[in-house]
Amino acid sequence: MNAIKLVKYFVFVCLLASCGEKRAYQDRIDSIHNDTERLVIAVAWPHSKSKIDMFNGVELAAKEVNKSGGVLGRKIELKKFDDFRDINEGLLIAEEIAADKSIFAVIGHLDSYISIPTSTTYDSSGLIMITPGSSAVELTQQQHKSVFRMLSNNEEQGKRLVSYFRNNNYQRVLLYYVDNVYGQDIANAFEIAAIQQKVDIVSRRSFDTSGDNHKQVIESWTEYYDFDSILVAGTMPNGLRAIQAIRNAGIEKPIVASGGVDSTLLLDAELGDQGELVVATFYDQTAFNESQLFYERYTAEFEAEPSASAALGYDALALLIESIEKTGSVDRDTVVEQLHSIEQFPGTTGKLTFSENGEPIDKPMYLRKVVNNRFVSIGAVD
Repeated sequence: MNAIKLVKYFVFVCLLASCGEKRAYQDRIDSIHNDTERLVIAVAWPHSKSKIDMFNGVELAAKEVNKSGGVLGRKIELKKFDDFRDINEGLLIAEEIAADKSIFAVIGHLDSYISIPTSTTYDSSGLIMITPGSSAVELTQQQHKSVFRMLSNNEEQGKRLVSYFRNNNYQRVLLYYVDNVYGQDIANAFEIAAIQQKVDIVSRRSFDTSGDNHKQVIESWTEYYDFDSILVAGTMPNGLRAIQAIRNAGIEKPIVASGGVDSTLLLDAELGDQGELVVATFYDQTAFNESQLFYERYTAEFEAEPSASAALGYDALALLIESIEKTGSVDRDTVVEQLHSIEQFPGTTGKLTFSENGEPIDKPMYLRKVVNNRFVSIGAVD
């Protein structure tokens, strides 16, 4: 095949792919428009693995919408997909969701290493994706107009965590992070901001995702380093295991844990009074009137306190429904345009406005302390 023929071939392949993508998008629009009884939302999450009450928040929002008559006369129908925090499973269910032309939008995933590749599948097949959990900066840098996130990205989280250390006069920090995209992002952002804000990181070490390889690192801390605080940037359950290992070694210096560790599992672990433990979170029931009202409705429905994941899941669906109602349309591009134009949406997790690439602007991040096996709010951190 000569060069001219090769160029023509690649042009043909690209045109064919573009036509296929447009056809898939049109097939979805036709299917959703023709179904006047329901609006189907996929909820893709590690339902059996981590932060499992996120679905409760989405379900509560759906129940409230359906009780009031639905959206544009349609009842919300939720379809659960479990990615098991496994990239291969995540890619498989993304293809399954994309193939189902009845689905209008996806709420998910938790892990950025799944959300980043699957977002391309969702966007190209005519779906809206709203993630209540994935915080890697790369996700919204792909320029997919139909992809949104509900929480601050890792870079922003790292900067705000440094502010807390500085404001509390912690000057010699041990930085301990899980060795994955999330942990590396938080650690990198924290380190850069720490230099700018003159907070000294005396040691930066990682732990693997199993969360079981702590002994040697912790022994080196006690032998070689003078420190006054520790940042644990992990997820669950590896972040909890890291905290337990630190406390079991007799270290009682204050620990600050990133939002990935925010879970009621911290309370179940009964860490007691072994030193101060502060956790970043994206929901504070005392922050706004909407936050308190959500807390009351959620506890009445599930007889349990809502986590940040539950609140973010609730807001994801509530925001989507409001955008559909405002436009009076279930056309993907029309709703996406409305999502981008929303200003200061009064969510349970704070006011929400999106940037051009689907990033929340100035989304609040809160801190809370574990006291007597309960969470006590500290407030927002700038």
